[in-house]
Amino acid sequence: MKIDLRKLEEGVNEFSFDESSADLQLGDASVDFASPIQTRFNVVRVGESLTASGSTSFAVRHECVRCLKSFKSSFSVDFGFILQKGEPNSQEEAEAEAIIWIKEEAGLLDLSDEIRDHVLLEIPMNPVCSDDCVGLCPSCGKNLNTDTCTCTGAPGDSRWDALRELNQ
Repeated sequence: MKIDLRKLEEGVNEFSFDESSADLQLGDASVDFASPIQTRFNVVRVGESLTASGSTSFAVRHECVRCLKSFKSSFSVDFGFILQKGEPNSQEEAEAEAIIWIKEEAGLLDLSDEIRDHVLLEIPMNPVCSDDCVGLCPSCGKNLNTDTCTCTGAPGDSRWDALRELNQ
């Protein structure tokens, strides 16, 4: 996602990128991207001032953590950055999330790192196929969303029997 800053015209400059997960170095084996990562954004140039805003959309194949069913979900994330030439004056300025610092002599701007961060923050750590997913029976393993089981519950751990007796 490289932009040649020297070729930016005054006003709005539109950009569009379709990249694979490998292009953005998202090669984590635990995430299966079901589509290219599509990024559409504008860079607005007013004199020396530069701002970028847009959105990234993508789809991921997951396995539900409750019932182990495979499913696909789509995501879209909006972003906005201020592109600032020069060097930060303080640590606080250097850590500001919305500011991307550009060296004065730099001709190219690569937004891949920022887009990768936004994509990674959108992917759930524990994907669930639906909010009302019941999951699997802990005793027999049947999917309780589609089947019923006659299990009476998970057998208790006998090491806790003494504490259970105190509650009775």
